Amino acid sequence: METENEKKTIKYLDLKGINAPYEEEIKKEINQVVSSGWYLQGRCVKQFEKNYATFIGTEYCISCGNGLDALKLILMGEMAIGKLHQGDEILVPANTYIATILSITSVGLVPILVEPNPETLQIDENLIESNISYKTKGIMLVHLYGKLSWTERIQEICKENDLLIFEDNAQAFGCGYVNSSAREAIRRKLNQEDENITHQNQIDENITYQDQIDIISNYAIQKSICHTGALGDAAAHSFYPSKNLGALGDAGAVTTDDEELAEAIRALHDYGRTSRFDFEYRGINSRMDEIQAAVLDVKLRHPHDEHIARCRKAMLYMDYLHPDIVERCIPKRLLEDPFSNVLHIFPFMTEERLRLREFLMDESVETAIHYPIPPNEQLGYPELRHYQLPITQNIACQELSLPCNSTMRDEEVIRVAQLINDYFLRRNLR
Repeated sequence: METENEKKTIKYLDLKGINAPYEEEIKKEINQVVSSGWYLQGRCVKQFEKNYATFIGTEYCISCGNGLDALKLILMGEMAIGKLHQGDEILVPANTYIATILSITSVGLVPILVEPNPETLQIDENLIESNISYKTKGIMLVHLYGKLSWTERIQEICKENDLLIFEDNAQAFGCGYVNSSAREAIRRKLNQEDENITHQNQIDENITYQDQIDIISNYAIQKSICHTGALGDAAAHSFYPSKNLGALGDAGAVTTDDEELAEAIRALHDYGRTSRFDFEYRGINSRMDEIQAAVLDVKLRHPHDEHIARCRKAMLYMDYLHPDIVERCIPKRLLEDPFSNVLHIFPFMTEERLRLREFLMDESVETAIHYPIPPNEQLGYPELRHYQLPITQNIACQELSLPCNSTMRDEEVIRVAQLINDYFLRRNLR
């Protein structure tokens, strides 16, 4: 029996465990690739691109080597077809991973950092217009932590100002916007399952977060949801192994409905090649290999498993954390509905971050931090030092990522929540 000093470690992320349900399918597909003798730009890549575009809801998907390359290829493609030019400004959330900024500066564009809304940790739609200048040509939305960043108001602002919308969807596979038709599909589904619901207002009153988790994978509802990756002019996707849809190595993709842009990106990711010996553009070498495509296609057959599991773990945290801690440490709009947040990261905000993290580690609980140094304080970006970003700075100093994934048992989530409660109670911080 497990003793107090022999508690099993609760891992922040157990990739072996996450991939275990698909292991036999994955091995079978890998063996077929090895036996085929075709390892790049073959059947598996074409099949995955087709299936992924269908899931996201776009006409085109172009696979590539990783998420950063996907971001760069979008911007390179827009420059190749004349919609962007060196020196143009791209609005971008200040609270983001460095790859978003790197993609912009690497092609000669200028990032304009915009503070986040502390209730969502996403770019603040109310600060966008004041950051638009005559040089502004687009906005790079980042669905950070797996939460929807796009809003109807942002769409309106971009339309009014003729701005391109790009999505950094690296952390948000399966995330979506619940529009009116999707809302109606949810109402119909719940109405079928609850005979006591007799009219629309009553349905709205009775819809809970848990109700919606239970119907995430419903086909009719998924067909009516607008997935991230299809909300703007183009989107970049990362399949780094730790992502909700992760490969067994680096891989990425671009999705878009723009045929001209898709053709340019398809050339750019293959050295700029337009035919075997013709190179219309100065491109890069960034291609997904057949093995990664085969692995991803297996996991794409089960697109909602990880999402549903993480939502259920998040609800356990909310149920077992003390209400005062939830009020103070969980962003208010983090869990608005289970469709708009796939919980790639479960952020817990506290000034006690380092001490709490050490306490949890002593109790055999692993955590992570995303991200302790904001872009404007990175040594590689002295030109961004002039930014004063108090909200971004607070997030960088306070964010602690709690373990929240399909490999966790319910009792492990409850244990973490109770440990956090104990920590704050002992220090009279609740």
